[in-house]
Amino acid sequence: MCTLSDAYKEPVSSIGGFKVLPDYGLNDMPENYAGLVLIGGMNWFSPLGELIVPLVEKAVKENKLVAGICNASVFLGMHGFLNEVKHTSNTLDYLKQYAGDKYTGDSNYINKQAVRDGNIVTANGTGQLEFCKEILYALEADTTDAIEESYLFYKNGFCPET
Repeated sequence: MCTLSDAYKEPVSSIGGFKVLPDYGLNDMPENYAGLVLIGGMNWFSPLGELIVPLVEKAVKENKLVAGICNASVFLGMHGFLNEVKHTSNTLDYLKQYAGDKYTGDSNYINKQAVRDGNIVTANGTGQLEFCKEILYALEADTTDAIEESYLFYKNGFCPET
C-alpha cells in the first residue's frame, strides 16, 4: 500500500488533522499497482480532484481495483464511473445532488454500507469496515473465511467462540 498525492510530494492533512507524507506524486507513480483506493474528503470537488480522473480512467480500462468511500464515491459518480455498475454512496439524493448530470446510475444504486461490482468498490462515509472487506475480496487478499473472520472481529470487538 502506497499513498499518492498531486504532483508534489508534500504532506497532506486529513479533515481530522492526520498528516500523511505521500510515497508518490502523479508524475512518478509506478505502472505496477493493484488498484486505487480513494478516500473521502472535500478535495474531490476541487481542481485537485480533476487531476485524478485520467488515473481512474486508466485503472478502470485495465480492470484494476477502483475503490471510493464517502465523497470519493461522489467523485466517481461525477465522472460517470458508476453508471453501469452496482454502487452506493452517502445517500442517493446526496450523490445525485453533487455528482451532477454525468451521473445516470440511479437504477444501480444500492442502499448499503459498501458495494462491490467487479473491481469497483464504493462505500458511504460510515462504512469503513465494509469498504475494507470488499477491497480485500476484490484483491483476493485472503480466503473468504479469513476475510469474514477479520471483519467480524473488528465489527463486533471480539472473536466468536467456536
